[in-house]
Amino acid sequence: MELGSVCFVCKKMKSLRPIALNLILASMASCTTLPQTAHDRFALTGAALDADGMASIGKVPASPWPSVAPPEPGASETGGEIYAREAPPAQVEADARYPFHLFPRSKSAATIVLTSATYGTVLLDHGCFRRADRKGKPGNLVLFDRNAQIGRDSQGYLAVFDSGKPSARVGEPAIWGGYPGANERDPDVRKLREVCGEGPIDAVGIPSSVRLFSLPYPEWVANYARVKKISYQAAWDRAIACMKRREADGTGGLEARDSCIDQYN
Repeated sequence: MELGSVCFVCKKMKSLRPIALNLILASMASCTTLPQTAHDRFALTGAALDADGMASIGKVPASPWPSVAPPEPGASETGGEIYAREAPPAQVEADARYPFHLFPRSKSAATIVLTSATYGTVLLDHGCFRRADRKGKPGNLVLFDRNAQIGRDSQGYLAVFDSGKPSARVGEPAIWGGYPGANERDPDVRKLREVCGEGPIDAVGIPSSVRLFSLPYPEWVANYARVKKISYQAAWDRAIACMKRREADGTGGLEARDSCIDQYN
Protein backbone atom coordinates (compact mmCIF):
# COMPACT_ATOMS: atom_id res chain seq x y z
CA MET A 1 0.00 0.00 0.00
CA GLU A 2 1.34 3.45 -0.94
CA LEU A 3 1.74 6.32 1.56
CA GLY A 4 -1.13 8.30 0.01
CA SER A 5 -3.47 5.36 0.46
CA VAL A 6 -2.42 4.98 4.10
CA CYS A 7 -3.18 8.64 4.80
CA PHE A 8 -6.54 8.28 3.09
CA VAL A 9 -7.42 5.31 5.29
CA CYS A 10 -6.33 7.24 8.40
CA LYS A 11 -8.57 10.20 7.50
CA LYS A 12 -11.49 7.86 6.88
CA MET A 13 -10.92 6.12 10.21
CA LYS A 14 -10.93 9.45 12.07
CA SER A 15 -14.34 10.24 10.63
CA LEU A 16 -15.86 6.98 11.87
CA ARG A 17 -17.83 6.74 15.06
CA PRO A 18 -15.91 5.33 18.07
CA ILE A 19 -17.80 2.01 18.07
CA ALA A 20 -17.16 1.36 14.37
CA LEU A 21 -13.52 2.40 14.75
CA ASN A 22 -13.00 -0.04 17.63
CA LEU A 23 -14.46 -2.88 15.57
CA ILE A 24 -12.09 -2.15 12.67
CA LEU A 25 -9.04 -1.95 14.95
CA ALA A 26 -9.98 -5.23 16.63
CA SER A 27 -10.35 -6.87 13.24
CA MET A 28 -6.93 -5.60 12.11
CA ALA A 29 -5.32 -6.91 15.31
CA SER A 30 -6.82 -10.35 14.81
CA CYS A 31 -5.34 -10.50 11.31
CA THR A 32 -1.81 -10.02 12.58
CA THR A 33 -1.96 -12.54 15.46
CA LEU A 34 -2.20 -16.17 14.42
CA PRO A 35 -3.47 -18.72 16.93
CA GLN A 36 -0.82 -21.01 18.40
CA THR A 37 -1.37 -24.59 17.32
CA ALA A 38 -0.63 -27.71 19.34
CA HIS A 39 2.15 -28.53 16.88
CA ASP A 40 3.83 -25.17 17.51
CA ARG A 41 3.60 -25.63 21.27
CA PHE A 42 5.21 -29.06 21.23
CA ALA A 43 7.66 -28.76 18.35
CA LEU A 44 10.66 -31.07 18.67
CA THR A 45 14.19 -29.86 18.08
CA GLY A 46 15.98 -31.90 15.40
CA ALA A 47 12.84 -33.71 14.18
CA ALA A 48 11.66 -33.99 10.57
CA LEU A 49 8.02 -34.64 9.69
CA ASP A 50 6.82 -36.86 6.86
CA ALA A 51 3.72 -36.38 4.71
CA ASP A 52 1.56 -38.01 7.38
CA GLY A 53 2.85 -35.68 10.09
CA MET A 54 4.92 -38.39 11.80
CA ALA A 55 8.40 -37.47 13.04
CA SER A 56 11.80 -38.99 12.39
CA ILE A 57 14.81 -38.24 14.60
CA GLY A 58 18.30 -39.39 13.74
CA LYS A 59 21.56 -38.43 15.37
CA VAL A 60 21.32 -35.50 17.80
CA PRO A 61 23.84 -33.77 20.12
CA ALA A 62 24.46 -35.48 23.45
CA SER A 63 22.59 -34.35 26.55
CA PRO A 64 24.09 -31.16 28.03
CA TRP A 65 26.68 -31.39 30.77
CA PRO A 66 25.17 -30.66 34.20
CA SER A 67 26.59 -27.49 35.71
CA VAL A 68 25.37 -28.11 39.25
CA ALA A 69 26.93 -30.94 41.24
CA PRO A 70 24.64 -33.68 42.59
CA PRO A 71 23.92 -33.64 46.33
CA GLU A 72 27.05 -34.16 48.38
CA PRO A 73 27.31 -37.56 50.10
CA GLY A 74 25.56 -37.40 53.44
CA ALA A 75 23.26 -34.56 52.39
CA SER A 76 19.59 -35.18 53.00
CA GLU A 77 17.60 -36.13 49.94
CA THR A 78 13.92 -36.71 49.45
CA GLY A 79 13.69 -40.12 47.85
CA GLY A 80 10.93 -42.44 46.81
CA GLU A 81 10.40 -45.98 45.71
CA ILE A 82 12.44 -47.04 42.73
CA TYR A 83 9.37 -48.75 41.31
CA ALA A 84 6.05 -47.23 42.26
CA ARG A 85 2.95 -49.37 42.47
CA GLU A 86 1.37 -47.44 39.63
CA ALA A 87 3.28 -46.49 36.54
CA PRO A 88 3.71 -42.74 35.98
CA PRO A 89 1.98 -41.17 32.97
CA ALA A 90 3.68 -42.06 29.71
CA GLN A 91 4.14 -38.36 28.87
CA VAL A 92 5.80 -35.76 31.06
CA GLU A 93 3.55 -33.11 29.53
CA ALA A 94 0.11 -34.66 29.79
CA ASP A 95 -1.49 -32.46 27.10
CA ALA A 96 1.37 -32.81 24.60
CA ARG A 97 0.52 -34.01 21.10
CA TYR A 98 3.77 -35.45 19.83
CA PRO A 99 4.22 -36.62 16.22
CA PHE A 100 4.72 -40.32 16.93
CA HIS A 101 2.34 -43.26 17.11
CA LEU A 102 2.90 -44.26 20.74
CA PHE A 103 5.53 -44.51 23.46
CA PRO A 104 5.47 -48.29 24.04
CA ARG A 105 6.04 -49.40 27.64
CA SER A 106 6.05 -52.79 29.28
CA LYS A 107 2.94 -53.59 31.29
CA SER A 108 4.95 -54.84 34.29
CA ALA A 109 8.00 -53.41 36.00
CA ALA A 110 11.20 -55.37 35.56
CA THR A 111 11.86 -57.29 38.79
CA ILE A 112 15.33 -58.32 37.65
CA VAL A 113 17.58 -56.17 35.45
CA LEU A 114 20.87 -57.72 34.45
CA THR A 115 23.87 -55.50 35.09
CA SER A 116 25.39 -56.22 31.70
CA ALA A 117 25.60 -52.96 29.77
CA THR A 118 24.18 -52.65 26.29
CA TYR A 119 25.19 -49.68 24.18
CA GLY A 120 22.96 -48.37 21.44
CA THR A 121 20.92 -45.48 20.12
CA VAL A 122 17.14 -45.17 20.07
CA LEU A 123 15.86 -43.40 16.97
CA LEU A 124 12.43 -42.25 15.84
CA ASP A 125 11.48 -43.48 12.36
CA HIS A 126 8.24 -42.17 10.87
CA GLY A 127 6.60 -42.16 14.28
CA CYS A 128 8.04 -45.50 15.47
CA PHE A 129 10.81 -45.89 18.06
CA ARG A 130 13.58 -48.13 16.79
CA ARG A 131 17.11 -49.09 17.78
CA ALA A 132 19.82 -48.00 15.35
CA ASP A 133 21.60 -50.83 13.55
CA ARG A 134 25.36 -51.04 13.02
CA LYS A 135 25.15 -48.55 10.17
CA GLY A 136 23.15 -46.08 12.24
CA LYS A 137 19.92 -46.79 10.35
CA PRO A 138 16.55 -47.58 12.00
CA GLY A 139 16.47 -51.26 12.96
CA ASN A 140 14.52 -53.25 15.54
CA LEU A 141 11.50 -51.82 17.31
CA VAL A 142 11.99 -50.98 20.98
CA LEU A 143 9.98 -51.36 24.19
CA PHE A 144 10.59 -49.15 27.22
CA ASP A 145 10.19 -49.86 30.94
CA ARG A 146 6.80 -49.19 32.54
CA ASN A 147 8.33 -46.38 34.61
CA ALA A 148 9.93 -44.60 31.66
CA GLN A 149 8.38 -41.36 30.43
CA ILE A 150 8.73 -39.34 27.25
CA GLY A 151 8.99 -35.57 26.98
CA ARG A 152 11.15 -32.66 25.89
CA ASP A 153 14.32 -31.61 27.65
CA SER A 154 15.36 -28.00 28.34
CA GLN A 155 16.50 -27.54 24.74
CA GLY A 156 13.40 -29.00 23.11
CA TYR A 157 14.86 -32.41 22.22
CA LEU A 158 12.67 -35.46 22.64
CA ALA A 159 14.03 -37.45 25.58
CA VAL A 160 13.29 -40.45 27.76
CA PHE A 161 12.74 -39.42 31.38
CA ASP A 162 13.51 -41.31 34.59
CA SER A 163 11.91 -40.15 37.86
CA GLY A 164 10.97 -36.85 36.24
CA LYS A 165 14.45 -36.06 34.90
CA PRO A 166 15.83 -36.45 31.35
CA SER A 167 17.76 -39.70 31.08
CA ALA A 168 18.66 -39.84 27.38
CA ARG A 169 17.71 -38.00 24.25
CA VAL A 170 16.19 -39.88 21.37
CA GLY A 171 19.05 -39.97 18.87
CA GLU A 172 22.06 -39.84 21.22
CA PRO A 173 24.35 -42.73 22.23
CA ALA A 174 22.84 -44.46 25.25
CA ILE A 175 23.32 -47.40 27.58
CA TRP A 176 20.85 -49.73 29.27
CA GLY A 177 20.79 -52.94 31.29
CA GLY A 178 19.42 -56.36 30.45
CA TYR A 179 15.64 -56.02 30.57
CA PRO A 180 13.13 -58.87 30.03
CA GLY A 181 11.94 -59.31 26.47
CA ALA A 182 8.65 -58.05 25.09
CA ASN A 183 5.46 -59.90 25.96
CA GLU A 184 3.27 -60.06 22.86
CA ARG A 185 0.17 -60.06 25.09
CA ASP A 186 0.99 -56.65 26.60
CA PRO A 187 -1.42 -53.91 25.45
CA ASP A 188 1.35 -51.59 24.25
CA VAL A 189 3.06 -54.40 22.37
CA ARG A 190 -0.17 -55.20 20.54
CA LYS A 191 -0.61 -51.52 19.68
CA LEU A 192 3.02 -51.37 18.57
CA ARG A 193 2.41 -54.22 16.16
CA GLU A 194 -0.65 -52.50 14.73
CA VAL A 195 1.06 -49.19 13.95
CA CYS A 196 4.70 -50.19 13.40
CA GLY A 197 4.48 -53.71 12.04
CA GLU A 198 6.29 -56.97 12.68
CA GLY A 199 9.91 -57.67 13.48
CA PRO A 200 12.11 -58.09 16.56
CA ILE A 201 11.52 -55.88 19.60
CA ASP A 202 14.45 -54.85 21.81
CA ALA A 203 13.64 -54.15 25.46
CA VAL A 204 15.67 -51.03 26.30
CA GLY A 205 14.13 -50.23 29.69
CA ILE A 206 15.11 -46.68 30.60
CA PRO A 207 18.10 -45.75 28.42
CA SER A 208 20.70 -43.47 29.96
CA SER A 209 22.83 -41.03 28.02
CA VAL A 210 26.38 -42.37 27.77
CA ARG A 211 27.59 -38.92 28.78
CA LEU A 212 25.34 -38.71 31.84
CA PHE A 213 25.87 -42.34 32.80
CA SER A 214 29.63 -41.72 32.93
CA LEU A 215 29.46 -38.83 35.38
CA PRO A 216 31.60 -39.32 38.51
CA TYR A 217 30.00 -40.63 41.67
CA PRO A 218 29.42 -38.01 44.39
CA GLU A 219 31.75 -39.96 46.71
CA TRP A 220 34.52 -39.67 44.14
CA VAL A 221 33.99 -35.94 43.85
CA ALA A 222 34.02 -35.56 47.63
CA ASN A 223 37.32 -37.47 47.86
CA TYR A 224 38.80 -35.31 45.11
CA ALA A 225 37.71 -32.18 46.99
CA ARG A 226 39.40 -33.36 50.19
CA VAL A 227 42.65 -34.23 48.40
CA LYS A 228 42.77 -30.89 46.58
CA LYS A 229 41.39 -28.96 49.57
CA ILE A 230 38.70 -27.29 47.49
CA SER A 231 34.92 -27.12 47.73
CA TYR A 232 32.69 -29.95 46.55
CA GLN A 233 31.26 -27.81 43.72
CA ALA A 234 34.74 -26.72 42.63
CA ALA A 235 35.84 -30.36 42.51
CA TRP A 236 32.80 -31.17 40.37
CA ASP A 237 33.58 -28.29 38.01
CA ARG A 238 37.17 -29.49 37.56
CA ALA A 239 36.09 -33.06 36.87
CA ILE A 240 33.51 -31.99 34.28
CA ALA A 241 35.98 -29.62 32.60
CA CYS A 242 38.47 -32.47 32.34
CA MET A 243 35.86 -34.84 30.89
CA LYS A 244 34.89 -32.22 28.33
CA ARG A 245 38.50 -31.99 27.17
CA ARG A 246 38.83 -35.78 26.95
CA GLU A 247 35.60 -36.03 24.97
CA ALA A 248 36.76 -33.33 22.57
CA ASP A 249 39.97 -35.34 22.03
CA GLY A 250 37.95 -38.44 21.18
CA THR A 251 38.02 -40.18 24.56
CA GLY A 252 34.63 -40.09 26.21
CA GLY A 253 32.45 -42.12 28.53
CA LEU A 254 33.82 -44.11 31.45
CA GLU A 255 37.38 -43.92 30.15
CA ALA A 256 37.27 -40.13 30.27
CA ARG A 257 35.77 -40.16 33.76
CA ASP A 258 38.35 -42.58 35.14
CA SER A 259 41.28 -40.67 33.67
CA CYS A 260 39.99 -37.43 35.20
CA ILE A 261 39.09 -38.42 38.74
CA ASP A 262 39.53 -42.15 39.45
CA GLN A 263 43.12 -41.74 40.61
CA TYR A 264 41.92 -39.86 43.70
CA ASN A 265 39.77 -42.76 44.95
